[in-house]
Amino acid sequence: MIKIRGAVILAIMAVVSLAACDGQGAGTTEAPVVETAELTTEVTVTPTEEPTTEPTPSELTLTSAAFENGGEIPERYGFYQDNVSPPLTWVGTPNAAQTLVLIMEDRYQETPEGPPCHWMLYNIPRYVNTLPEGVPAALTFTDATVQAANLNGEHAYAGPFPPLGERHEYVFTLYALRTMVLGLPFGATCDEVRQIIEDNEDIVLASTELIGWYEGVAP
Repeated sequence: MIKIRGAVILAIMAVVSLAACDGQGAGTTEAPVVETAELTTEVTVTPTEEPTTEPTPSELTLTSAAFENGGEIPERYGFYQDNVSPPLTWVGTPNAAQTLVLIMEDRYQETPEGPPCHWMLYNIPRYVNTLPEGVPAALTFTDATVQAANLNGEHAYAGPFPPLGERHEYVFTLYALRTMVLGLPFGATCDEVRQIIEDNEDIVLASTELIGWYEGVAP
């Protein structure tokens, strides 16, 4: 049995149920910030496959076709340029995992809550292994993925925007979890999701990082 410290029972599945009503959630007083969007992803197993405890064939690894680990993030992915999310692919999701969480942080800066969060997707289905370039702004997606509010308060990707001439380190972290992320309010923020993970380390089966650097450009 999974033990979650400071257990919270309100499942984020309620968010998915509301979003799946195709705009007919008349019983709620809080409307989504944006509509549910379709997220086109590639899969390696069918959605109906049940998680197993069999060994994973490889370590969890996150890569991008746009830049190498430790390399420069192309300008088009910057906030003051095209501001589109880079394509991402991963392998080695543990078979026991149920969902994944992706976080993009500016590790060059620090706040009391942690590094500024530029992007977060959580409750990504375990069968997903890639994200296309340009994930749209949306609170929820048709595959039940949820996009948390970033440092700008938007449920969207926020590209790098370090001060002109400064070069910051941006880290994409992928977590494989044994459960869904629980106990979050409708339209949760990056910090709220990150806190749930930090407070319940036993739900994390594996994690990996992809690092990119970006130098500030003029707005």
